[in-house]
Amino acid sequence: QHRMVDMFMAYEQSVSMTYMVNLKLDEGDAERTKAAAGAKVQIGKAGRFVGQQAVQL
Repeated sequence: QHRMVDMFMAYEQSVSMTYMVNLKLDEGDAERTKAAAGAKVQIGKAGRFVGQQAVQL
């Protein structure tokens, strides 16, 4: 059960990062770039984590 909670939290963090990037679209180019890069890293890590953990279920 804890594994599923960890997977859900990784997913929710990715969703939150996506929302943050959408809010930063009106900011300057540097802010948009940093936000998009951070979201890309978070979503990539979360996707890999969820995939690896799903195999273990």
